[in-house]
Amino acid sequence: RPSDLKRELNEHFRSRHPTIDPSITLSKIRKVKTDLLAISEELDLEISTAALAYAYFEKLILKGSWKGKESNPLSTEANTSIVTKENRKMIACVCLLLAYKVNEPKRSSGEFATLMKYMTKHMDVSAKDIKENEFHVFSLLEFNLYLPRQEFLPHFEQILYRQGELIFVRPSGDNCPIYAQ
Repeated sequence: RPSDLKRELNEHFRSRHPTIDPSITLSKIRKVKTDLLAISEELDLEISTAALAYAYFEKLILKGSWKGKESNPLSTEANTSIVTKENRKMIACVCLLLAYKVNEPKRSSGEFATLMKYMTKHMDVSAKDIKENEFHVFSLLEFNLYLPRQEFLPHFEQILYRQGELIFVRPSGDNCPIYAQ
């Protein structure tokens, strides 16, 4: 049954990543990433923008805990994970916003407003929360938005594969993907 498979995948994920907040499951991460991709596709953003947002989001999931209550405006508890069930959508939106700013060709302020509108509509997060947490998330990413290819390329290829643009990736000895014609 699909529900059993979902439960098993979430349990396997939990056993592989015991330091991640228990409220974050693999299925929740996948759902947020699907929503980010839907927003990106609706706004005709670059595939690499969505891939960067995925990479930023996963870095924050894996990063660990906040330093404490005082330095974490996103949580009321000391030493909690950065990404929790409650803030995952907001953090994902901030990741997409940062990826948009660093990766998209110059766009008008109207397009920026449209991105904010879509994120608030599809992710049920206020534009105010996204803007207020942008710098904090940027600092958690250590002010590094230009990632090495190996950190975002797997996400890029995964998106292409889901869209039917990528047939398969050759074995690890040959890093050249095969694209559909």
